Amino acid sequence: MTRIESKAGNHTNEDGLPRPWARWILLAILLIYVGVGVQYARLTPLWQVPDEPAHVNYALHVARTATLPVLKAGDYDAAYLERIKAAHFPPHMSVSSIRYESHQPPLYYLGAALLIRLFAPSALNATSSPALAPAVYTMRLYSLALSVVLLLVAYQILRRLFPNHPSLALGGVAFIAFIPQHLAMMAGANNDALAELVLALLLLRLVTDVDRPRGHRMSWVRGAILGMVLLTKTTIYLPALLAWGTFHLLNYVRSRRVSSFPLVQWVRRWLVEGVIGVLLALPFYVRNILVYGWPDFLGLRRHAEVVVGQMTTAEFVAREGWGALWTRALTWTFRSFWGQFGWMGVLMDARVYKALTYFSLVLLAAVLICVVKRQCLAPTRALGLLAAAAAGTIISYVGYNVSFLQHQGRYLFPMLIPLAAFIMPGLWMLLDSPRARWVALMAGLGGMLALAAAVVDLGPFDRWDVLSLFALAVWFGLAWRWPRARPAWLLMPFLGLGGLALMALYGFILPALT
Repeated sequence: MTRIESKAGNHTNEDGLPRPWARWILLAILLIYVGVGVQYARLTPLWQVPDEPAHVNYALHVARTATLPVLKAGDYDAAYLERIKAAHFPPHMSVSSIRYESHQPPLYYLGAALLIRLFAPSALNATSSPALAPAVYTMRLYSLALSVVLLLVAYQILRRLFPNHPSLALGGVAFIAFIPQHLAMMAGANNDALAELVLALLLLRLVTDVDRPRGHRMSWVRGAILGMVLLTKTTIYLPALLAWGTFHLLNYVRSRRVSSFPLVQWVRRWLVEGVIGVLLALPFYVRNILVYGWPDFLGLRRHAEVVVGQMTTAEFVAREGWGALWTRALTWTFRSFWGQFGWMGVLMDARVYKALTYFSLVLLAAVLICVVKRQCLAPTRALGLLAAAAAGTIISYVGYNVSFLQHQGRYLFPMLIPLAAFIMPGLWMLLDSPRARWVALMAGLGGMLALAAAVVDLGPFDRWDVLSLFALAVWFGLAWRWPRARPAWLLMPFLGLGGLALMALYGFILPALT
């Protein structure tokens, strides 16, 4: 807990939440998260998390041989992968040839291999899908445990941003925890949880140090975390490096304003951290050069050669046109951010996405209030770091889709902590009683207009538009009527996402994939 939160007494914070309540609410969020997450890990059918067979095969190779796998031709058989996905991974179809993640950095898989040897030794000599189940469940629970630590780190970041508003930190943690698609990925056998965790650890260190210059010891810590980033997943390279670079730039500008901070000292500190990070990853990079050749130190060139048959963006545009590409990009990214399960084949009910569209518009309005109105309630420097990380995530997502058709919102999850940092203060302002009254009135008026349009069959509106708008009117109406309970109104929709996650598991995933 933060220093502010640990002060004795029953005093309340500036947001009206009694100080001792924050830790209990956080504990409740974590317990609910673990409860729902364990159900996802236990009940989601084998291999029905994106790329799960390839991740499991990587860890099994490390556990069996104590060496890293080598990505080679044949590790991605597009035709076979489509057949086995269409058949829902039946026991008689082997997954042992699905190995296209073998180029990934090794940090997650080293831990997974150790846990498999300890808790699922029967899988070491297994080949059939049912016999590999213990390894899959072990890796799923490993990922889930890492994601719990991720939520704790996210809470610490948000508490440093909003020291007098613990409600914003709690709301941010609930937002990150209960997005159904995010929860499904965190309970799957993949390296996403560790990737988000090490990025969060770096952001926590940067946010903590940006306005408090530290000695050389913290440079070593930042360098070590940077090395963990390099050894975990390439998709977090750009957000991590942009945030880290922004941190040093801001520190240099600040130091020059308050003292004659020499450029040489700033360059030395920057180089020390970078060299530490690279040295930690250097053995892996040298190994890749020896295996894949220069300059393929990340194995990405070999990966592009192996995944023949995967749809490229250029092929899609040639076949469908640019209009279809933009429509698909927006629709698929939105749906798969909130929940499009299995291998992108299990959708939630269209009515759920409609309600989430209206909710997303509210969250967008909250971000605009934070950025445009400058009502972010947090230090500008720290927000700048998080904005750089978010920009890096978006650039990586767009860059990946320039080559391959991968409109999967889960690739945006590394920016959830920055997103929460901008959403929560804006939403807090929207829930302020005077503003909440106007939002409630506008949502209610919109609901009545949508009802009228639905009655006369005018436009795309139906009763679910009406219900969604009236639900928003009720939510903001409660905040207007009972302003002292604003922390509860802030948390309410994000805890509701936890209910949606449960509904998605039992109402959509299991019926479609079992």
